[in-house]
This record gives sequence, structure tokens and C-alpha cells, in this order.
Amino acid sequence: MGATTVTSRAFELTRLIALTVLLSPEEFGVMGIALLTMASFKMLTELGIKDALIYNKEEDVDEYLDTAWLMNTGRGIAIFGVVFLLAPYISAFFSEPRATPVIRAIGLMPLLFGLQNPAIVYFEKDLNFHQHFLHKVSGSLVGAVAAIGFAMLYGTVWALVVGYLSARTTELVVSYLLTTRRPGISFDLDKAAELFGYGKWLTGLSFLTFLGTQGDDAFLGWFLGAGALGVYQVAYRISNAPATEVGLLVSKVVFPAYSKVQDDIAQIRSGFLSVLVVVSVITFPMTVGTIVVAPTFVFGIQGQQWADAVRPIQVLALWGLLRAMGSITGPMFKAIGQPDVLTKVAFVKTAIIAALIYPLTAEFGVVGTALAVLISSAVFSEPIKYYLAIKETNIAWRQLVERMFVPLVASLFMGMGVYIVRERIQLAAGVPKLALLILLGVSLYVAAVALLERRFDYGLQSLIRTVISSMA
Repeated sequence: MGATTVTSRAFELTRLIALTVLLSPEEFGVMGIALLTMASFKMLTELGIKDALIYNKEEDVDEYLDTAWLMNTGRGIAIFGVVFLLAPYISAFFSEPRATPVIRAIGLMPLLFGLQNPAIVYFEKDLNFHQHFLHKVSGSLVGAVAAIGFAMLYGTVWALVVGYLSARTTELVVSYLLTTRRPGISFDLDKAAELFGYGKWLTGLSFLTFLGTQGDDAFLGWFLGAGALGVYQVAYRISNAPATEVGLLVSKVVFPAYSKVQDDIAQIRSGFLSVLVVVSVITFPMTVGTIVVAPTFVFGIQGQQWADAVRPIQVLALWGLLRAMGSITGPMFKAIGQPDVLTKVAFVKTAIIAALIYPLTAEFGVVGTALAVLISSAVFSEPIKYYLAIKETNIAWRQLVERMFVPLVASLFMGMGVYIVRERIQLAAGVPKLALLILLGVSLYVAAVALLERRFDYGLQSLIRTVISSMA
């Protein structure tokens, strides 16, 4: 799963960086409107079918696959039809007529997703992540090559459209090549009700997640226009790369693992603390590093036209850290049959964003939007999820602090060192400077962790041995 995360993200970041050089913020803004539209319909109609199949205690869920496939396909057809009809009105709402054909084209994405072989759920349910790797990485590779090639030839927003549709089409084809199981045309109403019975809370969670993670995009696009939306979305993708991928990695591995021991709180508690160490060791330095090198990256790689993205990247990097840490609690609540907890927390978080986003955006622009999102997570959603998680598993707060102490101190030390070098030493701008700062940051962090490990016996050596033995 780690290989999937790193490889897919490498392709996607390569595509993103190349396209920011070839395309303007306005082009990204037009695409942002289309993606926002898709995200809204996708999340508002989330059925939670995959999670319900993973949660199911039965190892063999073949009898559910036909029903699951028809439910997903029907959902995809419905979304495409509605989006096709509403595209002109959505474009008018954002005062961006160029978005109409782009929205209609991107409307094919949920249909392509719905047609995928539902049997790929076994890749996660049975922890067969080598197959998951082939499925996801193939789409990322084809999507990156198609988008960059089209952008070099034509330099329009359609490069983004071609990239996304190519990736989803590839994943559709590969989903049938990697397994011999095939869905049939049969529908069982009782099984559909059972799937939706678990998934209904995830439907509500998806709706609130949309408001919390996409509502800011919708407001910004309406309030400040396509250019500001393009800057915000690029800043989000760059700053949240660590959090998004680490969070996805944690969720996909930990949720099925927890589901297998859902009745054993002691094992869940042990796993929770171990995962906390892994996530802290990875995301703390990546977050601090992103904040420190953001100006070097933007001005040296993307160019002056993306100057407004620096501060949003830095603010959203902190939000990304909170999201990554929160990815530890979400799978636990789903695995023990309490997905409603996540929905209720998301409801309050969304209300906080709604109260803050207008005054902060009016005062600080794109940075204000980022601040509204950060504050909602920092003051409520993540602290309350951790409070409920430790209450459920009988974990002491001291245990949480102990497991985060070493990576936090080492990351701050690394950040100060990189900042001093960035400000005090004259280096060639562009890729060489960025590469040197990253190399310096990695070296400082590893050295600091090694010293702190010897002093506090953090347990990293044992953790590393466990990881290596599990990969053998």
C-alpha cells in the first residue's frame, strides 16, 4: 500500500507540476469548477457499499457483488444525466461559461467508476494490496502521460479532462483484468437494504465531508472567481499531498485490519498506538518541510503567476497534518460499528466552517478560506474524535503525547535548520535549491530522530524491524 501511495502520488505530482507550468491559474479554475461539481454529486450520493462489504464479518461476499455493481452503476448513470442537464446553470452560477462542456465531459467519471468490477473490494478486504497497487498505479500513470502530452500539444484545460478520464478508463479495464470474479445482472432487495443499512451513516458523513472539504471551493469560486479557485485548489493538492496519501494509506490498511478484530478492543488499542507512531514519524516532518520550502517551490518551480499560492500552501499544510492524524480515528469507529460518530462530528465541523468562511475570506482572501478550514479542525473535529477514541479504547492521554513527542521535536529542529539555510545562504534558484533543501531536511530529521531515540528509547528500531519483517 505504501508503494501504491508513493508511486501514484509521484505520477500525480509530476502531472500537477508540469501542468502548472503549461497552464494558467484560470485554466485550473475552470477545471476546478468541473471537479467541484463532480465531487458534490459523488459525495452527496455516496452509498458506503465498499465499506459495508469490508466491514462484513464474512470472508466471502460474492453474493453481494451483483447487487453492489448494479447500485454503483445506477448511481453513475444518474449522476451523469443530472450533471449533463445542470452544467449550463452551474457555469452561470460561477460566471464561467467555458466550464459547461468541461463539466459535461467530467460527468463521465462517476459512470466509469460505477462500472468497475466490484470484486476489487477483495483487494482491501483480504489485504491483497499488491493487486490494489496495479489497479491504482496503472490509472495514475496513464492519466499523467495523457494529460501532460495533451497540454504540450494544445495548452488548454482539456488536458486536465483527458488526464482524469484516461485514468478512470484505465482503472475500469484493469479492474476486470486483475480478478476472475465477475458481477452479474441480478438485484437482491434484502442485500441492498443490508448494504445501505450500514452505509447510510457514511452517506451522511459524505454529505458533510463535501460541505467541509468542497464547500470552501464552491464559496471561493463564487466569491472571488475562477482564478482564485485555481490557486486554492493547486495549493490544496500540493500542501495536502502528505496528509492525503498517508491518510489514505492508513485508512485502507487499518480499516479492514480493525474489522477483522472488531470485537477485541485490546488489539484495536494496540494497533491504534502503533499506527499513531507511524503517522507521526511520517507526517510531522513532511508538514514542517512543506511549510518551510513552500516559497522556494512556488517561485522556483511554478513561477511568479502562482505567487498567491504560498500562504495558502502553508496554512493548508497544517490542516493536512490534522487530517492525517484524524485518519487514525476514522477507521476505528467504522470498524467497531459506530460510523455515526464521524457523521455527528462532521456536522458540527461544517457549521464552524460556515460561520467563519465569509468574514475570513472577505478579510484575507484565499488565505482566509484556508484559515476557516484549519480552525474548524484544530478547535473541534480532531480533538473531539481523539477524545472519543481514547474513551472507547481506554488509552491515556500520556500515551498519545509520548508517541508524538520525538517526531514533533525532530521536525521542529529540522524546520529551523532548513529555514536558516534558505534565508542565510545564497543558493541557485529552482530545482537545485529545492532539492538541496529537501536533502538537508531529510538529513537533519533522521539525525535528530536517531539522537532522540537513543535518549528516550522511542521504539523506532523495533518498529522498523517489524515493518521490514512484514515486507519480507
